[in-house]
Amino acid sequence: MDSARLLPGVSRWARRAALLALVAGPMWAQAQWSTGEVDALADVFQGPGPSAVTDSDEQVLPSGVSVLAIAETTHDQRKATGFAQINADPAGAGAGVWAKALGDTAVGATAEATARASFSDGLTIDRADLTGRNGVVTVAVRYGGHATADAVGDNTAWSSAAMVARFGWDSAEASTSASVRDGVRTEKPLTDVPGATRGEFLLTTSFTWGEAIDLSFESFMSVAGYTAGQAESFASAGASGFWEGIRSVTVDDVAVRGYQLSSLSGYDYRLPFGVMPPPVPEPGMAAVMALGLVLAGLGARRRRPPAGGH
Repeated sequence: MDSARLLPGVSRWARRAALLALVAGPMWAQAQWSTGEVDALADVFQGPGPSAVTDSDEQVLPSGVSVLAIAETTHDQRKATGFAQINADPAGAGAGVWAKALGDTAVGATAEATARASFSDGLTIDRADLTGRNGVVTVAVRYGGHATADAVGDNTAWSSAAMVARFGWDSAEASTSASVRDGVRTEKPLTDVPGATRGEFLLTTSFTWGEAIDLSFESFMSVAGYTAGQAESFASAGASGFWEGIRSVTVDDVAVRGYQLSSLSGYDYRLPFGVMPPPVPEPGMAAVMALGLVLAGLGARRRRPPAGGH
């Protein structure tokens, strides 16, 4: 992403502020807590000093967090850019980074970026006749991501990405990495399923009815590109995970339905991530709707022909 091309004629800091405002829009629902950490570094050898932009240890309540860092250095025809962004939404967390370095015959460049995101919540499953008993619940978490490295000539680049999901006592992790030298490009998806770009974690844990179950997502990415000659290197990585839904709830190996579910954040975990329940009308609108229903019923009654009529 080239902020100068997106916002020409605007200072670098103003462009960064505008981009941060764009990515920090409203989230699907409220998160219990989210943290994000991003770093970007760009350096041109024998040119200006390293240019670093860092937003770290950001903690935002309760609307989730989106943090962006861009570092750019340019000297003559030599350029280096690092870009890092994280987004932690209700029932999901993800991050993406890329780095690009471009040098000439005499001067090299290096670019690096890292991003770490996390999301945490607590959900409670309960039913009046089961409160205090032990049960077993299985949930599904979707994830996806990649690591890419590309370089021209005798330049190097590398990238890595990882995604971890935890639910109660169970956890699952996926990771990947890519590196390149001598112009050989590599790209690897986060999932090890052949031909698949997304994977699924099934997490099963025991729980006590009426007590909160911990849920968390964490993602981490790191990339670097280096060039010592008239060529470029490029690396990118990304990883994201999100709640897919509850697959089963059992007591003594018998499936249980008709339970209630609540969460610290207020998100309804009976729904997949991104699916919102119908909006609740405000009191004034509800009164208007109720009046409309009454009037409609009276109108229908008035139009109804008398019994025995034709």
